[in-house]
Amino acid sequence: MLYQKIPSGRFWIMPNDFFEKYKLNSRDFMVYCFLVSKKEKSYWSIKRMAEQCNMSYESVRRAIKSLEDQCLIDVEHCSVNGKKIQIFILCIG
Repeated sequence: MLYQKIPSGRFWIMPNDFFEKYKLNSRDFMVYCFLVSKKEKSYWSIKRMAEQCNMSYESVRRAIKSLEDQCLIDVEHCSVNGKKIQIFILCIG
């Protein structure tokens, strides 16, 4: 399991070998932690994630690409009321 949320929802646990299995830099790890802290499906825009993580839009975009490449998240592209959105889905292994 990649992480385990505690029932209170106030924190989550990561296995000890997480950093050995996944090669995340600090940027990728920050975005991953942000997504895990929300819920299994996240509808946050990259712009809003960048604001919340105090990062640039481009840094968040690169982090999402890295997380997707390492199969830590899936990204679905869809349209709502004619507006294109991305849905970030955590991969729970």
